[in-house]
Amino acid sequence: MLFRYRTIRHLSLRALVRMCSGLWRDYTFANFIASPANAMSIVYAAKHFAAWRDPGYNPFFIFGAHGVGKTHLMHAIGHTFHRRFPCWRLLLLTSADFANRYCQARLRHRVMQFRRNLRRADVLMTDDIQYFIGKDRSMAEFIRLIKRFVRDKKPVVLVSHGRADDIEPFFRLLCDRYMHRGAVNEVVPPGRVMRVRIAKHLVNRNKFVVSAADIRRIARS
Repeated sequence: MLFRYRTIRHLSLRALVRMCSGLWRDYTFANFIASPANAMSIVYAAKHFAAWRDPGYNPFFIFGAHGVGKTHLMHAIGHTFHRRFPCWRLLLLTSADFANRYCQARLRHRVMQFRRNLRRADVLMTDDIQYFIGKDRSMAEFIRLIKRFVRDKKPVVLVSHGRADDIEPFFRLLCDRYMHRGAVNEVVPPGRVMRVRIAKHLVNRNKFVVSAADIRRIARS
């Protein structure tokens, strides 16, 4: 069974690691409509990374503006991992959830247990990592976790809102230590024609009855 973020917030960290955590059912590669600018670059790279046949890079970092499909791609990678490697334990959480759980572990003097629970996962997928800006202790702990996953050759997928240069100093520190072995990918916003195509796809998939004029209006919003 798949769960959304609002559901998995109430699960224990160990429970998160044990399950295919929070993958959104419709967020697959099959449902991702790529613009020409994205199709031959980030989508191909994401599929190659999800196949996990010696991809040559890890972590896989996705960034871009709001609403361009970053989270969709991350979940699509997760679905591919889950299908190809059903025994793998996927850990999918937001950076805010990570920081909150880390703070709770520190207050309860359970940091080592916190680390052990996270390291049980076979795949780490974290959204909105720009949240770590200004949170030095949480940032340092998260980088420690990435280092462990990369060393153990476990896949890491990171997603950030905004351009890479906008999430300093976290991104610089991450680049200096790990991104020379990773892949950094920007999701380009779709143009007008592509937005209309996406709106039509969503309308048809959900079996809505919407006029062509309303579809164009939706695409402009």
